[in-house]
Amino acid sequence: MPRAAFFPVLLIVALSAHMGFASALSQKSRPRATQAPLVTTVDAILEQIDASLTQLVAMQEDGHWSDARTTAAAILALSGEGSTLSKGPHSGSVRGAVHWLSKQVNPKTGLLIHTGPYDDTTHAWALAAIADIAHLDRSTVGKTFTKRLVKGALGLQQESGLWGQDKAVVETTAQMLLALNIAKKTGVDVADEAIERALSALDQITDAKTGKVTAFKRATAIDTTQATSAVVMAKLLNGRLPAADKLLAKSLDLLEKELNEKSRSIKLYLKISDLEFWRWTTLCRAQMGDDKAWRWTGFQRAAAAAIAAKEGSSEEPAKALALSTMIFGAAYRYETVMEK
Repeated sequence: MPRAAFFPVLLIVALSAHMGFASALSQKSRPRATQAPLVTTVDAILEQIDASLTQLVAMQEDGHWSDARTTAAAILALSGEGSTLSKGPHSGSVRGAVHWLSKQVNPKTGLLIHTGPYDDTTHAWALAAIADIAHLDRSTVGKTFTKRLVKGALGLQQESGLWGQDKAVVETTAQMLLALNIAKKTGVDVADEAIERALSALDQITDAKTGKVTAFKRATAIDTTQATSAVVMAKLLNGRLPAADKLLAKSLDLLEKELNEKSRSIKLYLKISDLEFWRWTTLCRAQMGDDKAWRWTGFQRAAAAAIAAKEGSSEEPAKALALSTMIFGAAYRYETVMEK
């Protein structure tokens, strides 16, 4: 994402990531509610992004980070800030990461060889990362690997139309739909039937009266807001609009109320693993309007996670840095499909 894009939108103020990723802040490192804001200006945000990416690159070993999912997230964080295979301050790091991640793809099945928990989720992030680079660089090699990953992704789709397991089903499916959307931009053919099956499956788990998506039994208010936000973004980016989709309109109305309410009461942190919550909800917030309080709260959360990673109090610092950077850039990674 070119830096120039920050200024016109961030002055309105905006807030990026699932992958089921978690950043961990120890009790001692969590900022208190009374603590001064960690970022208050556009310059402070840009400084935080530069520092995070510099530290992220320093953590890279043999072209990758701890696992395939973290490596994919790092690629997206770097490409989102303007670094690709051929340009940008961290192009060398991107080349190494893309080369390593590409080697993890089985050429026959299109499935990842090197995966962590929730293989579908890892695959979705890897597809998004490779496709993003292929799209930005118009890379023939990148397009080839994107085709392979699309093949693998479609092979992982369940009969229900969803991807993922257990609690990760909703957000894994949303992440896969985001990744397939990027793949289509590279010119790779993605079967419309697979997209429609997934969208219809997401409709089936959305409450017809309220528009709320409950990912699993006993989900908290934060869990349902996150899941609803993920579904909304997946629908918007794949052609559905509230004017023609009544269920989507209800979900948007629900989020409008919930996010505005939370922006008045939420603190700088919610729980130890909340970066995915901020990535999905800030993506939605960017589509829905300009709630300054909400977006700035998201920025504070991203900055807190980045500081925790820098200070060594994050359990997975590379993931925390990658997702934090994506949260800062969430409003700009995908074009706005709704009129403000």
